[in-house]
Amino acid sequence: MKALALWTCAICLGGSSLLYGQEIVLHGTVIDSVTRQPLPFVAITAKGRKTSTISMDDGHFRYSCFFGDTVLFMCLGYEQQRVIARNSGNIRVELKEVPKLLESVTIYSRYKPQGYEQWKLAVNLPQFQNPGAQPTNNYMQTVGVGGGMGVDFDYFSKEKREKRKLQRVHEELEKTKVFRATVQDPETKRYLMNLFKLSEGEYTAKLAAFNQHMPEAQRAKTKAEVIDLLIGFFALK
Repeated sequence: MKALALWTCAICLGGSSLLYGQEIVLHGTVIDSVTRQPLPFVAITAKGRKTSTISMDDGHFRYSCFFGDTVLFMCLGYEQQRVIARNSGNIRVELKEVPKLLESVTIYSRYKPQGYEQWKLAVNLPQFQNPGAQPTNNYMQTVGVGGGMGVDFDYFSKEKREKRKLQRVHEELEKTKVFRATVQDPETKRYLMNLFKLSEGEYTAKLAAFNQHMPEAQRAKTKAEVIDLLIGFFALK
């Protein structure tokens, strides 16, 4: 009799172990634990697995997993729920809403600090003086009463415009100095012509196309960077 009981127990344990690793389809409904209303778009995934799904508009779901998996149900604003996958029968999962606590807000009534009137007098601004009424060199008031912005008319003179234009040219030349020096270097020309077996006319044509299609290269910081860009362009074109 004792031997029979042990044999029956062994069979049960063996059958149970065989279930682990077997694929099952878990299905059912996800609902709110208080309102009992179905919850859509609940994320469903098994712990340690890469597969996942979500509940439908009516809260129903179907999820393929393995017997013994820990299946997680997650939804924004709700506590995470864990379910052990033991059968493929219809189940109901209830999610509990997470309480939302608002930060405390302190409301103050109209408050005047001690010495309010004296403070108000101390910081009282003087009467407005029209800046347009004050004589200045090459400036004129450009807004109405109360405006403090002025325009230097000399700024728009031909001489000032030419100086600003020349300054921009100098700045641009400084930014492209490395590129110009590299491209104009006979050593660079000889190296590229030998590398790609180019005639002088072909080299000139490729260089013109490079300048047209890759204007950003003119701001390269080093000679090596310019040559790398030239080689890459020449190889493709």
